[in-house]
Amino acid sequence: MTRKGRRISVALKRAWADPEKRVRLNSWTNPDVRKRRSDGVRRAWADPEKRKRLSANQKANWANPVIRKRRSKAIQRAKSNPANRAKTSASMKAAWARPDYRERTYRKIQQSNGNPAKRAKNSAAMTAFWADPVCRRLIVKAMREAAADPERRNRKSEALKRTWAERNAILRAHRNGQVALPVGGRPRKNEERAEVKRLRGDGKSWTQIQLQMNRKYGVNKSVGAYRSLASE
Repeated sequence: MTRKGRRISVALKRAWADPEKRVRLNSWTNPDVRKRRSDGVRRAWADPEKRKRLSANQKANWANPVIRKRRSKAIQRAKSNPANRAKTSASMKAAWARPDYRERTYRKIQQSNGNPAKRAKNSAAMTAFWADPVCRRLIVKAMREAAADPERRNRKSEALKRTWAERNAILRAHRNGQVALPVGGRPRKNEERAEVKRLRGDGKSWTQIQLQMNRKYGVNKSVGAYRSLASE
């Protein structure tokens, strides 16, 4: 942290210790303040020079083991807080219920997946991420904790059942001549299926296949998704 950053940190901690100042600082609940701050962040990231500086600062901070450890602990505390999880879940559900948000999200995903340069960049980023022992250990730990949580397993199971029920309903309707299957995507899926089967034939575990395939294609599929793909 720079000298200026330390001064700001000390000043903020001192202000936060004062109840009256804390109320003024915690103004994110004010829609006008929130809009001004959001607009300011968007303007900063829209400026190539500022975006470059912000990106460099973030990378430098993440490369600092002390800062990274402190931030990782803060993120873990926030994620383990039931109130924070409930708030995030409610916010995402409300956003996803808006057709404009869903359409915008789908469009961005399609644009990103259809861009070879973007896929290569995502693949390189995932490779670098998994090459970091700290990041890999945190993700593996989180995956194990999720797998050991009966409630999360049940939610995931129900979601997969709904997905497959919808898929099977579409296939049945297609066989009955009621609907036409969407065109496109099959060559890529066939390629992935063949690669998954080849990796299994080479003796790779499902977790190893998941990591390798996700890195290569810049996606975030589960082990179950690759098992299902190989069984088709």
